[in-house]
Amino acid sequence: MTYRGDPPPSDAPKERVAGRRHMHFAALAFVAFLVVVQVPLCLYAVARGAPIGAAALGFALMQSVIIVRIRYLPKPLPPPVWFERWLVWGFFAIAAVGAWFTPLGGLAWLLGRAFEAHAAAILDASFGLSILLGALAAGIPWRRVVVRVLEVPIAGLPMAFDGFRIAHLTDLHSGPLVPERWIRSWAEQANALSPDLVALTGDLIAAGDTFIPHLERGLSPLKAPVVAVLGNHDYFGGAAPALRAMHGRLGHKLLDNRHVVLLRGDDRLVIAGTDDTWTGSDDLDAALASAPRDVPVVLLAHDPVLFGTAVTRGVELQLSGHVHGGQVAIPGLGLAGSPLVWLGFPFVRGLYRRGRSQLWLGAGLGTTGAPIRVGVPSELPLLILRRAPDRR
Repeated sequence: MTYRGDPPPSDAPKERVAGRRHMHFAALAFVAFLVVVQVPLCLYAVARGAPIGAAALGFALMQSVIIVRIRYLPKPLPPPVWFERWLVWGFFAIAAVGAWFTPLGGLAWLLGRAFEAHAAAILDASFGLSILLGALAAGIPWRRVVVRVLEVPIAGLPMAFDGFRIAHLTDLHSGPLVPERWIRSWAEQANALSPDLVALTGDLIAAGDTFIPHLERGLSPLKAPVVAVLGNHDYFGGAAPALRAMHGRLGHKLLDNRHVVLLRGDDRLVIAGTDDTWTGSDDLDAALASAPRDVPVVLLAHDPVLFGTAVTRGVELQLSGHVHGGQVAIPGLGLAGSPLVWLGFPFVRGLYRRGRSQLWLGAGLGTTGAPIRVGVPSELPLLILRRAPDRR
């Protein structure tokens, strides 16, 4: 592979965190207090004879308060490891139970009024089912990885690259909730797919550089050549310089607004990448500068928002992440069950086409915000490029 294009830009300016540390830990203390007191208060309300629907509503309101506090914790200063590993995950496990218990508890209260002799059993059943569903949401599904293999037709793809295999890993969010052994497992699963190239499309880290050694060891088993771009989380907490150094040590090609040209005999394929849109450092023009004409382009861009511009530049295939597929959807309904679709998001997950350009939007492997996946499992896709009719 040979480099073309402009040199990578300098790191984005670091955000100032001075003066925010006290507010940050005050917010953590407030969150911890609410987590500790919320369950006893709800149980007390039930014990005092409050209707189960009202108690469940109070539980849900407490969840919303905590979610707001966590969402607006000062950035980019990351919280302590112990906080994320135990308190945040434990809270969201409880929150998942509460999310199910709100409707199920209300239903149990209605059924209890209709069948008074069995009211206690109905309540116990609804609470038990809530615990089961909450545990599934907070634990099992997002640790299960779905391997997707799909063929992507590329107009004008040279014959030598027909069948070219790209393993796409995105949004790992290495941190307290994503241990090193998971990352190593994902790398080994990618190896098992025998890819010709591994594409990392950003958000490899949750925030900061604390877990970059874990990330590096986890990614080290990858055998195929690796190309990568940075995402927004890769800048949080000043992580970008350490990530760049990690990619260099591992021999990865970091495509900061530049491209490489893959050669197979006389045939060529352009692999380009843009820096992160969150920092405003993405530059597709620089990424494609001096790229050979009439050669198909595969673009790595963390945020799918760049797809519109990629279409105008004639990019054949864009690989992105960032959205996580929404992390939550009604199981079994596909995209129709995604709240992001209901809210009008143009891209959620899967393959999209505009003219001759295509976008593959991966659901990712890790999580952000709530460490929960429902109806949107973690995925590891293998994209097999296929020669389509010549471009017109």
